[in-house]
Amino acid sequence: DHLQGSPIPVRAIHGDAISAVDAPDADVVIGTWWETMEWIRSWPAEKGLPAYYVQHYEIHGGPPDRVRATYRQPALKIVVASWLQRLLAEQFGDARVVLVPNGLDFTQFDAAPRGRKPCPAVGIMTSHKPWKRTDLAFEAIRRAQRVLPHLRVVAFGSEPLTPTQQMARPAHLEFHLRPAQGELRRLYEACDAWLLPSDLEGFGLPGLEAAACRCPVIATRCAGPEDYVRDGVSGFLVPVDAPEAMAERLLEVLRMPEPVWAAMSESGYAIARTFTWPRAAEILEEALLRYVGGQPLTEDPSLAVASNAFPTG
Repeated sequence: DHLQGSPIPVRAIHGDAISAVDAPDADVVIGTWWETMEWIRSWPAEKGLPAYYVQHYEIHGGPPDRVRATYRQPALKIVVASWLQRLLAEQFGDARVVLVPNGLDFTQFDAAPRGRKPCPAVGIMTSHKPWKRTDLAFEAIRRAQRVLPHLRVVAFGSEPLTPTQQMARPAHLEFHLRPAQGELRRLYEACDAWLLPSDLEGFGLPGLEAAACRCPVIATRCAGPEDYVRDGVSGFLVPVDAPEAMAERLLEVLRMPEPVWAAMSESGYAIARTFTWPRAAEILEEALLRYVGGQPLTEDPSLAVASNAFPTG
């Protein structure tokens, strides 16, 4: 549905896979998931040079050996986060890895400077995926509520809470099932802090959306959010699988002096505003033009490979 109204023609293919006869001839063909890379592996040259848009380390989504094999396919790799850039370079030996950061629609995700709510509130996006760790966020919030019993919880998700999540839900939880896109800004603005508790995230877009709505983010060190959460400046980073640490940081944000909270809110907002669609489009376009033209991809610093540590799996 998010492609409705796009100026780009969208063709729906009914079946389990897309074959070469379904696609037009092109300069580049871009796979966006490990299975799509398997589909295009044997496509003829007239369908375009292969590129791989990598949004996560997808071994959670299929047979690990088959998934890893797609990362070794000859193709231009395009990633959404710096940890994926490092992963592909260091673990798969691919130096042609281009970082194209996600962008935000600032007509949707934006907020005026604000203070904390009279009754504190924390937000979270729930999920049925185990690695998203809704359980950890609920545990951290319950711990924080022992100190702040009236702490409210604003949550939304694409699926109803599971029976297990219903049993573990913290007090004062307000749940929104599949809210309209236009409602998300109001939900983020209703919070004094946003939790991102995952074990591993490709990027963690809800955290960036929350920051753009001036909500400090407390995220685990789950890779993706480390591109936009500056620990102690725009929010906090805590260890993975550590509800006690998340609860401590949550309480710290909720009990900060108002000017300190406002400075953290403003820092997160300023960082989020650098994630623009024009910037992403320019980097992607330049990378594709160089790829088609047979030019090096590392002359521009924005296309260079980073070298920090990254999660493995």
